[in-house]
Amino acid sequence: MLKNKRGLQIGAFIGLSSATVCCVVLVIMLLVQEKTRRAGIATLSLTFNISDKFDIPDLHLKQRGIPGPFKSLIGVATAEGASLVATATAEGANLIETATAVGASLIADAASAANSAETAIEVLLPRNLSLGISQFCVGFINHSKCTNLPLNISNVLPEANSQFSEDVQNFVSSQFQTLEEITAKVTFAIFKGPLFSGIVLLIVLAATIIFCLFYKRSVTGNLAKVGISLLAVLCCVPFAIPMAILSYVGSRIQESGPILSTDKGDAGNLSIGAFNQGPSIAS
Repeated sequence: MLKNKRGLQIGAFIGLSSATVCCVVLVIMLLVQEKTRRAGIATLSLTFNISDKFDIPDLHLKQRGIPGPFKSLIGVATAEGASLVATATAEGANLIETATAVGASLIADAASAANSAETAIEVLLPRNLSLGISQFCVGFINHSKCTNLPLNISNVLPEANSQFSEDVQNFVSSQFQTLEEITAKVTFAIFKGPLFSGIVLLIVLAATIIFCLFYKRSVTGNLAKVGISLLAVLCCVPFAIPMAILSYVGSRIQESGPILSTDKGDAGNLSIGAFNQGPSIAS
């Protein structure tokens, strides 16, 4: 009988130790892994549909010196070309061919300028956005840039935005407004503090149960049951905070910004796994 009881105590000790170590490993993976820190919440593929916005006033790149909406350039050039054709007709049939060629050249040049300007804007706009538990990263065609949370898109787009007119800058910033509001309170501290506190409480819970098993010889008394249950509930609270935040942000992301697709990260699953360790130890 005593031998069987000793075996149960050893089994309980191994189970408690395993659950505690598992929780610590999950928290370390959540807080330390670079992938989780930079893309643990989600990676968003972005689309801006800039070509649909070409008719807004003064939509052009400052450095190119293009004096107005891109699409209006084609209209102006077409009008100039047609005017040259009409003038040539009035002055002499021999000028029609030359005027037509010049008008067509103006139209082609304007269309080329519009396409080039559109391509230049698309190159400077971000292609994807990764949200982690401590940083967010914006990916462009040939590089990416990361900065600490909370999300503020202007922190990583100043170089690109400086080459756009004010209308384009406002358009790009407006696309991230909802996402910035959702993640306004998300910082590394709100994950690190509760998770570290949760580990401490989890170790205390495991140590309490082990003490009762090996020294008090019983955890079946009502007082012991109540105490362990309360400690288990208290232990779950710190892990519930980051889990709830990650769940909220993950569910709201699809409502925000120029998002083409979403690839959720590992932070949510890791936080759920850490949260489950408290009840598993108490049980």
